[in-house]
Amino acid sequence: MINILIPSDDDPTRLLGPTGGRAPSQDARMAGADPQALMVFDLHAQCGIPALCVFVAGELGDVAETCTDAQTTEWVTGVVQQWLGGLMKKATDVNGDTKTEVGVVPKPVEVVRTAWSKNEHVFGSYAYIPVGSENDRTSASPLDQVELKRTMWDRCFWAGEHTELN
Repeated sequence: MINILIPSDDDPTRLLGPTGGRAPSQDARMAGADPQALMVFDLHAQCGIPALCVFVAGELGDVAETCTDAQTTEWVTGVVQQWLGGLMKKATDVNGDTKTEVGVVPKPVEVVRTAWSKNEHVFGSYAYIPVGSENDRTSASPLDQVELKRTMWDRCFWAGEHTELN
């Protein structure tokens, strides 16, 4: 169960929970999902857009891609409710007596999702620099990621996990 959503120490716009949640599947295949499989970014803190960006990776991502849009929306809303529901407070007035109760996270206005493994340009590929990997006597390094995110000629901009050290 997810208890709370907290900013990470190295990036306050990256929100972390103690567990990763579980994708909606017909069976309980993902009950023991890796807590690192889910990452949430607060786009409002990053660029003023009132949205959360949820990254689902690994086996959990594979299962999520088999779900319908409705199942995905229900699952993501449930995960956010678990994380933030306890932090949302709602004041109610009953016969002049004000009470505070745990609120409900509003349902999203829209959910936009990708199917990374089915994308015709990437087919689920991603950058990965394993520890101690070597290529022609030159070891790969996280500093390679710093180089990969540089803009070329002020026209070509790169994006993706290969440009992000965290």
